[in-house]
This record gives sequence, structure tokens and C-alpha cells, in this order.
Amino acid sequence: MVVLTNADTADSASTIADKIEEVLFVTESPEDSSKSALAKKIFSDRRQGKIDRTRFSSNGNEYYTANVVADTARALFLLGLLKSFELANSGTRGGMEVRIYKVKLTKKTFDLVVRQ
Repeated sequence: MVVLTNADTADSASTIADKIEEVLFVTESPEDSSKSALAKKIFSDRRQGKIDRTRFSSNGNEYYTANVVADTARALFLLGLLKSFELANSGTRGGMEVRIYKVKLTKKTFDLVVRQ
């Protein structure tokens, strides 16, 4: 894809190309869709104060005490309803799969990083 602009001082050409690519090309495979659905479920569970401990390592389960789970749910509740949960990027780093989701809530938008 080629995007031509008359401004070489800005990155507008790459920004425009990225947006066109999002519209024209499906970037999420069935496997990506499945992993995204799981990540969204885990996030939604955390918002409700629930945690599926089978999905976390012993280290993670030690960190996520009942108080931490409740505090996280309370903090996420205050940020409003979930507007969107989309895969923004994925790849591997150091032998781990890394997936970055763009999470939009009513009052806040942030990146959620999942490493496996």
C-alpha cells in the first residue's frame, strides 16, 4: 500500500496507511479471536471480583489475594462500562507470546498486556 502526502515532517502517511489497513484487511485469525475472547473474559471476571485461579501461575495466585481481587474490581468498576476490547498488537519476546489489547472504558482507555 502506498500513501502519498505533501508533508514529510510528520508521520501522517504511516498513520493514514495504518488506518486504511485496519479497514481493508482482517488481522485477527480464528486463534487470535479465541485468545482475545479468553482475555476479555478474564478481564470481565476481574471487573466482577472473580478470578479463575487455574489460569494463573502459583506466583500469580499468591499475588492475587482476596483483597487485591476486590480492590481491582472496585477500581475497574469506577472507570465505567466496557466500551471495547480489541487486539492492538501481538508477537513473541523472549520465548513468550505477548498480546496487547486496547481497552476502552467509559472514563479511561488503556493498554492491557498479556504474556504467556
